Amino acid sequence: METIGDRLETVVFTRKNGNHGEYLGTEPGVFAVVRVDGQTFKVRYGVDLDAPWCWEVEHVASGLAARGCKRWDLGMATERLTRLVMRQGAWEPSWSMAEVPMEAFLAAQSMGVRAHV
Repeated sequence: METIGDRLETVVFTRKNGNHGEYLGTEPGVFAVVRVDGQTFKVRYGVDLDAPWCWEVEHVASGLAARGCKRWDLGMATERLTRLVMRQGAWEPSWSMAEVPMEAFLAAQSMGVRAHV
């Protein structure tokens, strides 16, 4: 199962919108701004060789952040931040909606697919 860290990592490295989330661009001092699961994150990359961290992920709505010390720690830092934000009660609820053409909906329903509305 994909985690929010996996999805954020995919959007950051592909720099494209898709099933995993939205790429919102960059800002001065920010490697990427992305929206995943309705939450907006700013990702900073510590390119300085003397920096004690490699990645910093900030949850924009709460201002909370988590850091990863290794190149491969972006997903794990995001997971730690997600748990922290939820514990603080700052996670913004999001609703997922998808438009489905009626023909596709009826065809899927005839094959036994269930829809939650």
